[in-house]
Amino acid sequence: MAFWNKKKQDNDEEEKLNGQAAGVADTAADDMDEAMRAITEAMDEERAEQAEKAKERAQESERILKEMEEARERALKTASEYLSESSGDEKSDGRKFYMMVEGPSDYAPKGEKNIMVEGNCYGKINKGDEVFIYKPDYTVITMKVEDIRTGPNLFAETAENKHLVIELSGENKEELPRFSVITDSVPDMMEQKHQQITNPLILGLSFEFNLYAADKEFFSVLVGAIVHGQYVTHAKLDPSSISKGKGKVSIMSIRDDSEQDGLLIPVFTDVYNMSRARAKFKPEEVTVLPLSFPQLAEVSTTQKHTGFVINPFGPVSIKIPAHLINDIRRMESYKKEFAGADTGISVNAGAPGVPAGVAAAAAGAPKAVRIEIMVPPETPEYKALRGALLKQCQADPNIRRAGIVIRKEQGRRGTHYLCIVDCPENVEKETFTKLFIAMKPLTGNHQIVFERYDTVVFADDYFSKQKLIYEKK
Repeated sequence: MAFWNKKKQDNDEEEKLNGQAAGVADTAADDMDEAMRAITEAMDEERAEQAEKAKERAQESERILKEMEEARERALKTASEYLSESSGDEKSDGRKFYMMVEGPSDYAPKGEKNIMVEGNCYGKINKGDEVFIYKPDYTVITMKVEDIRTGPNLFAETAENKHLVIELSGENKEELPRFSVITDSVPDMMEQKHQQITNPLILGLSFEFNLYAADKEFFSVLVGAIVHGQYVTHAKLDPSSISKGKGKVSIMSIRDDSEQDGLLIPVFTDVYNMSRARAKFKPEEVTVLPLSFPQLAEVSTTQKHTGFVINPFGPVSIKIPAHLINDIRRMESYKKEFAGADTGISVNAGAPGVPAGVAAAAAGAPKAVRIEIMVPPETPEYKALRGALLKQCQADPNIRRAGIVIRKEQGRRGTHYLCIVDCPENVEKETFTKLFIAMKPLTGNHQIVFERYDTVVFADDYFSKQKLIYEKK
């Protein structure tokens, strides 16, 4: 009996232990289920959060793309209206299109040595057009449009206001730098003539300003172009102040809406853009005032001026605030390049509104600029230039004589070629454009400008001692 009682007791103990173990197992299982539920919920929350973030990113990307497309459409509309308007104006320089290089294209060129580029074309471009390429390093080359692509396997003889891939041929065999500007707008080929100021690089970049303003590389190229630009603006000359060929000039200002009592100096990339605003003033009250960036930087950061604005009445206006101007002027590269640059303000004789005999009207007399004229050295570059000039002169009955000198101006870096051509004034632009197209590809990084023989004061004296390259018999 005792044995039976012990066995029963042992069985009771075992059942008790088994019951406790089962309870522990059930508790552990419950805890595991709870942990798994927590992990699953956390994973679900993380997935939901990731999905929400992905949705937000997609919406943000969609918003950015939509804004870019809207900006592109606005730019195309603005440029189209502007180019259509300017091409119909009797004073137009005949420009048809601008295209900023976004980068090289993946398409293979038909010509082995040709290059392919793509970008938005503002205005009308034709297959066969001779075009000027304005690079970010401020050099200019000429090329020819060999092909126009509007899409995969879609070719066109002409295209207007759309994204394009174009094939170019010419002396240049290297890829065109990003943010170069392709256009048929003729370069500034003549010095000291406000009518010839065109700023194609600035104008071409400005059409893309709303699309690329946040791009640091684009902004750097644009600022560099602005610093090296030449501008025109409105000014009033006080006739009563004229003495010894000089007098007081008042530069027009417009209100800066972002600064209390602030004033901006409105400047224009060319005379045509300025003429669009001229209706706001009485013509007899204003004159044309050419300004370099150093001159503009001086006057647009003094008194109440808070900077300047380029083309305030379109096609695209760009405001340059005083703090950015001052930052630029503090840069060592700027100081080195523009050390000694003329910051006085002058008005050329013969400009609209300037009385005869007034050579300059200054707000603070301009510094005298030393000009040095040199005989070109017999380099391969000069020999090629001389040959191109001679060939073009022989084919053009309007040219009576022509020669080339080297010109160096104090305060400006390097030297450039000055081509002096004796031709009638009424064919000056046409003649100089043909010469530029023939000669510019041969000048490397050197600039070349053109002047009519009868406007160059030293021409007779110089060519009495140095032989002309061409003289009509």
